[in-house]
Amino acid sequence: MRRAVALLVVVVVLVFPVVVGLCGLFPGQIAEVVFVGCEVVVDVESARRRLEDVAQPGDIILVRGSGVEDVLVGLRYSPYWTHGMIYVGGGMVVEGTVRGVVCSPARYVVECEEFCVLRVNAPLHVRLNAAWFALNQVGKPCNWDCFQKRVYGDSYYCSEVVWASYKASIIVAGVPCGPDVDGSPFWSPLTSWGVSPAEIFLSPNTHVILWYKPAHTS
Repeated sequence: MRRAVALLVVVVVLVFPVVVGLCGLFPGQIAEVVFVGCEVVVDVESARRRLEDVAQPGDIILVRGSGVEDVLVGLRYSPYWTHGMIYVGGGMVVEGTVRGVVCSPARYVVECEEFCVLRVNAPLHVRLNAAWFALNQVGKPCNWDCFQKRVYGDSYYCSEVVWASYKASIIVAGVPCGPDVDGSPFWSPLTSWGVSPAEIFLSPNTHVILWYKPAHTS
């Protein structure tokens, strides 16, 4: 009996993180469920207009691209969604890139193959705090170790700065206690101890409010 219980525990510990990680491979398969609660647009002009209308500071934008960097990210790290950023207001986003953490015009995401806007399940002041934290990371270099994540780092990759901004949005006794937007907060076969755009998409602490999905991607 003890041996059976021990075996069951081992299976749960080893298999569960794998299943959670592999869920990030196929976000398109759960699209029908997600679409029930969000607005879907299929043309560029509508996407540009609605992005300007609905995006609020603290919202997370995930994109799917076909550039060299996107392909490399998709092959190993985050299938489907290949880049993430946080909207900080004024038509601008903060994103971690190979050039470091930069502030960019949000309108460029309309040029990507596909994008979605996520809202974190948190009060407005928490989302504003996250946007403010992200702005204060601009200028830091790129973190090339995408298999680890830190709240207070001296460098960041794209999904790490998004995750860190929300963890740092609430501080209790000096400890970052904000919403965890990592859908697989423990070890994952895709990202080890890091956080990927796919995991942010699958997080129970986020929900999709706008999805630009051209007809040819369906």
